[in-house]
Amino acid sequence: MLRWTQTGWGTCYQDDAARVLIPQLLKNLYAGRTDYAEECIEALRFLLRSTGTDGTRVWRTDNGALTEEKMRELASGPARYPSAHYNAYYLGALLLAYKVTGIEEFKEVGVRGMETMMAAYPHTIREHSETQEICRLILPLSWLYWVTGDKKHEGWLYRAAGDLTRFKHPSGGYLEWDTGYAAEIKEGAESSLLAKNGDPVVDMLYSLNWLPMGFAQAYLVTKDSYFQELWTDIAKFFVSAQIRSGDGMIEGTWTRALDVDLMEVYGLAADAGWGPWAVETGWTVAEIASGLIAGLRSEELARFYS
Repeated sequence: MLRWTQTGWGTCYQDDAARVLIPQLLKNLYAGRTDYAEECIEALRFLLRSTGTDGTRVWRTDNGALTEEKMRELASGPARYPSAHYNAYYLGALLLAYKVTGIEEFKEVGVRGMETMMAAYPHTIREHSETQEICRLILPLSWLYWVTGDKKHEGWLYRAAGDLTRFKHPSGGYLEWDTGYAAEIKEGAESSLLAKNGDPVVDMLYSLNWLPMGFAQAYLVTKDSYFQELWTDIAKFFVSAQIRSGDGMIEGTWTRALDVDLMEVYGLAADAGWGPWAVETGWTVAEIASGLIAGLRSEELARFYS
């Protein structure tokens, strides 16, 4: 099990685990290496043992309650948790790991989980917004099609990308939107940024940060210039949204959110968990920067997707 944090030893979020595993798996794919391969496999197999029969996993597990009996219970029936926020990158990690290792179980569960997710789409379990859910789906849907070559799976990728364009702002960003206001977290803690649909607000911690890498991978898999153009547009947006400061602590970073009409840092009183000037090095800066680099190096990376 990959622990959540240095202090959260007994907690496991599969999404956080996936964001550790994916960079290492990509490094091994691109460099032809096997660094930490066994550790990656072991971490994924732990997650598989606590994944439901529908290919989705409960939002988190805690070792204090994770007895052998509980593990069997989790694996013996459907988790019924089609949340892209919690499960999409975990399933993407399984699909990528299949490409790197050839382990069939990773493919089987990854495909099953993504099919469960898309059976619920667009009414997936939303943490903060509908925008967030779609942004989280672009990368794993790309890898789903890469693994299966199934035209149905290709169609899902194009559908998600097309649905996302409904929220596109002239700045190049994608507004937070939540049809039916179905998100589970609306106030307190790590709140949604929405006061109402149509507000000129973008989230660079939970939504847009996933798009540079997502669009870059979609282009590498499909070879369609449509996704290259989407990558270019979001890259230009992030260049315009990047902080330029004489203070080295914030130079080159991106904040939690932005008012894209004013192009100013944005905050919402309900968001007690973060705040306007919250800058997440892992969730925001690293995700955006790595996606920008992947898009810039797409010609060199293309041979790994033939």
